[in-house]
Parts: sequence; C-alpha cells; structure tokens
Amino acid sequence: MPKDPRTLIQEGIAAQRAGRLTEAAQRYEAVLRAQPAHFDALQLLGVLRFREGQSSAGCELLERALRITPQHGPTLNNYGNVLRALGRHHEALVAYRAALRHLPAPNAVLLRNLGSALLEVGEREEAGHYLEASRRLDPRDAVLWCWIGMLESMRDRIAASAAAYREAQRLDTARGEAWYQAQLGLASAAIAARQHDDAERLLSVLLVRRPTLLARIGRLQLAQRLVRWTGWADDVARLRVEAETAPVEHEALMQVLYLSDDPVVLRSCADAVARFHAQRTGPVTVPNARARQRPRIGYLSGDMRNHVVAWLFAEIVAQRSRDRFEVIVYALGPTDDSDVRQRIRGEVDRFVELGSRPVADIYAQIVADEIDILVDLAGYTEQARPRVLAMRPAPVQVGWLGYPGTMGGELLDYLIADGQVVPAESETAYTERIVRLGGSCLPNHSRRQAAAPRPRSAHGLPSDAVVLCAFVPTIKITPPVFELWMSVLRARPATLLWLQQPSDEAMANLRREAMARGVDGNRLVFAGFEADLADHLARYTVADIALDTYPYGSHSTAADALWMGCPLVSRRGTGFAARVSSSALAAAGLPELIADSDADYCRLILQLVDESSRRDALRVRLLRSRDTLPLFDAARYARMLETAFERMHARAREGLAAMSFDVAAD
Repeated sequence: MPKDPRTLIQEGIAAQRAGRLTEAAQRYEAVLRAQPAHFDALQLLGVLRFREGQSSAGCELLERALRITPQHGPTLNNYGNVLRALGRHHEALVAYRAALRHLPAPNAVLLRNLGSALLEVGEREEAGHYLEASRRLDPRDAVLWCWIGMLESMRDRIAASAAAYREAQRLDTARGEAWYQAQLGLASAAIAARQHDDAERLLSVLLVRRPTLLARIGRLQLAQRLVRWTGWADDVARLRVEAETAPVEHEALMQVLYLSDDPVVLRSCADAVARFHAQRTGPVTVPNARARQRPRIGYLSGDMRNHVVAWLFAEIVAQRSRDRFEVIVYALGPTDDSDVRQRIRGEVDRFVELGSRPVADIYAQIVADEIDILVDLAGYTEQARPRVLAMRPAPVQVGWLGYPGTMGGELLDYLIADGQVVPAESETAYTERIVRLGGSCLPNHSRRQAAAPRPRSAHGLPSDAVVLCAFVPTIKITPPVFELWMSVLRARPATLLWLQQPSDEAMANLRREAMARGVDGNRLVFAGFEADLADHLARYTVADIALDTYPYGSHSTAADALWMGCPLVSRRGTGFAARVSSSALAAAGLPELIADSDADYCRLILQLVDESSRRDALRVRLLRSRDTLPLFDAARYARMLETAFERMHARAREGLAAMSFDVAAD
C-alpha cells in the first residue's frame, strides 16, 4: 500500500536532517506526483533545491507554494533568500517585508535577512535598524555579526567593525562560512587601521585554508604597498586564472588594475562588479532624451576637493560654452574649503552637495533635475556610487577622467578616450562605446605654477648623477617594473632613482630589493611629501628623466613631468591605465619616447642616460612649445568634449543607440 503524504513528508524531513538529501527529495517528489498542489512538499522541496544550489528550481517550487498559501511567513522568508541568490534583490526585499507582516512574532533570522538585504542595496540606516533588532533577539548568530561588521565598516567605524567580526569568529566554532567572511572583514579592518602585519597574517591564513580571489587581491595590494614581494609572481599568475571567470562580485576586484593588463581579466572583473550593482537596483526605466536649447549635463564625483580630478576638471569647466550646456555638479563624499572646490562652484550653474546621502536619494535628485547627460568622474574609486549608474537616472551616461578603464555591464553608454588609449582593435575589452578625442583624453591646462627650483643638494641628490624619477605610490611599483629600473642602474653606475617617499617599512624594503638585484640601496633617494603642488613641480627641474610604471602607468604625473620639461619614457601596455602616459607623450609631440616592450623601455632610458645633449634638447623643446601643445590646451579640449556631448545627445534624441565615434581636433 502506498504511504500517505504525511508519512512521506515526515520521512523526508528525517532524511534531510540526517544529511540524506537525495532520499529526502525522493519523498517530497513522491508526494507531489500524487498531489501536485501539496503545500508542505512544495515548500520543503523548494528549500532543498535552493540549498543544493538549484536556485531557479527552488524559486519555481516556492512560487507554486505561495500561490496556494500566499501569507505563509516562513515560506516568504525562504522565497526572499532564493530571490537574493538569483540576483533579484528588490523582489527579495518585498518578500522579506511580507514575511515580517505575516509572522505572529518577530523572527531573528528574518530580521537579519531583511537588514542584510537592505545593506546590499545601500540603505544603511534602515539596515542598521533591522540588524540591531535581530541582535537583540539572537546575539549568538555568527552570520549576523558578519553583517554588523560590514555595516560598521561602511560607517568608517573600524574598531567597531573589527569587534563585530571577532564576535562572528568566536561564535562560529565550526569555522564555517561566517568565520571565513569575518576573516576577510578583519583583514580589511586591519588594512584600514594600518595594522599591516595583522592584515597579512589574516590574508595568508585565508589563502591556505580557503584561497579566494578577494583574499589574493587583498594580499597582493598589501604586498605592493609595503613592498613585501615574496610569492608575488605566483599570486599574480593565479590571480589571472581566477579573475577570468570572476566568481565573486565585489568592488575589490577592480584593484586588479594595478596587477594585470590582460583585457580579458579586466573586463571579466568589471562585468562582475557591474553585475553586483545591477542586481541590487530593481527594475530600471531609462528616461527619454529631452529637446532643449541647452542640454543639461550632470557631473557625478566624490573628488570635488583638493584632488587631482578637481584640479583638471576646474580647468575644463572654466572653458565651457555657457550658451551650449547647463552644468550641474553632484559632489559626493566629504567636503573641504579648498580653493579648487570654490572655483568649481563659481564656474557651474549649480553645485549640489550630496555627501553620504543614500543611493536612492542621489538617484531621485538626478531624475528630478532632468539631467540629459550624466558624466561619472569616479568609476569604482573610493567615493563612487556605481549603483546610481546602474539605476540609469539619465538617458545618456558617460565615463570620463576619474577612472581608467571599463566599468563593465551596462552602467555607462560611452567612455571618453583617444586613439592612443583605446585603438579600434581594443574596443572589445570595453562594454562602453568609445569616444576618441583628437590629441589626448587626459585633460590639462597651462596654469601650473612651479616654485623656484632648489639645488640638488637641498633634495639630497648629488650634482653629478643622472637622476631618474618616479613620483608614484608604491602600489604602482610592481616587481617586474622595479627589476627593469634596477637593470638600468646596474648598467649605468652614474644613475640614481628618486622616488616618492613611502612608509618606513616600504622604503627599507625597496632598498633591500635593490641590493638583492645588485644595486646599492643608497642609490634610491626618497622625496618627502610636498603639500604645495608648486614645490612638487619644481622637483622636475632637477630630475633628468621621468620613468613610467606598468601596468598602471603615469597619468597626471606624466603631464606634470612634461609640463616642467622633464622627458618621460613610457611603457605602453594594452589596457586604458597602461596607455595614458603614451597618449600624453603623443600629444606632446614625443612619440619616440613610447616603448612597447620591456626591452625597448630599458633601451630608451639608457639612450637618454647616455645622451645629455639629447635630454637638454628635449627639455628646451618642451618648455618652448608647452603653451601651444595640444596636451596643455584646455580650451581646445573643452570644445572637443562639448562636441562629443552634443553628438551623444543628438543620437539619444533620435532614439538611436550609443555608437563609437571620433571628435577631430579643431
């Protein structure tokens, strides 16, 4: 005699508790063959399929169950979990809120689920309310403490974040998923607190016990900051393999810009991060382009402060045609009272302080202002809001200036570049359509003011040396680039390397690495921090040759050197970040200083070291022509940029999709 459904359900639950999942599924399926609308069998099998990784099948089963009993709180909670796994975060929030309404009493797990889902879509304050409510009901939930740690990190409360992660690890005695997530969170907190030894230890433990892409990127980034290069090459090799499939969706993936120039890796990571944000936006409706005499441009940036992006932006916006466009700046992040911020305020039609307002508020502001072209100057940098871009508040969205690469997915329609940075054959590495400006895509100006030069002795430099300089953070100095520099120093004993001063540990490690490569560590000289840009620029008057880095090359630093007449040798790569310095050299009329291989890079440097007359001629040539070079013509650049915006807006008005195009120089 066939067993009745109640017996089969009980046997299935017992088998599931014992870990016999196949047997449990068979019992539930037997019930559904007899009674396809059996609520308990549908919701139990749905949850089982979800836990087996079959989220789509689980979702379909739970939806059938909810059509029978739409107000069942536990099933609504499970349905929310499945929707999150499928990337349908806003639908998950609806399910969690419905579950909360239909449960007889608050449930700690449901409150944690709702709070964490809110945190994932950027609603920090409301998320904190539900996470705290969950903590009051069940303070022994290790997973909950991981989410609390993440929330505190977002609030920049590093000590509180670390304490929450430690509590998660204390509670997860089996060292399950919560323990590992907490380990990664503790490493991030240690880096933020400059507790570098602790961070390296935490990341190393992760890479032994559960080697993840995020842990590998974190340790590599730390290694470059501190010049702890043991195992660096092996980690980078593994990173390139792991990143091609981008199995995680996290902002930290974009640190790969400092580590790889592989277009497949860069796009894979960008697509994964874009997907992360797109899945958390809910339904998207792109506004229609409007017919206006003066189209409205909105610039979104967290760097409208004493920052290089603001300095360059100020020069371009000062040259804008006020009768062609209305310009609004949306300033994210902390404010300051810098001169450049005040200057930008005076040059635009409106300057909107957004600070740390929620993503939904920023989106609503841009939509209410009826922006025609939203220009993002942040990408995936610290104060960026890529989720606003994923919500598509403007009919045309453009990437420019603040981020050197693709953002992936469908966050942007266009990316401002040039023929050097993104040649036509490289477009497949970008999800955006490419707009190539004539000259360089790096905006510049002729307003740089340098202080009076000081003698070499004031900088700790000998008068008779050939001084090679690279004023870049250590995160840009990879072991392969450093080896090339050391090969030059070995070949030419009269040279020395002048670097931006890093931490004491990094400085000692750089000297140690030099000695390991047969170079006296004292041939590395370190330049202290100069708060005044004019004093920093004056350094280039006593340097002989500026050196590029790879794969993340010199950008505004390259322009600074060329403006001061210091010849730069560029190592051109494949990705955007590895080609900006080459673009600057081409726009400065010096394409002969662009190298396409390591061997050519060293050869060009050695030629300049050996030929002092050529160095002098290049300096004179740059200084005499800099006021007329395309690289430093802000007015010309502003005209090309506005022409590009007009073409973008015209296509959108005609209902045409974005397409790549060139904007010729005047």
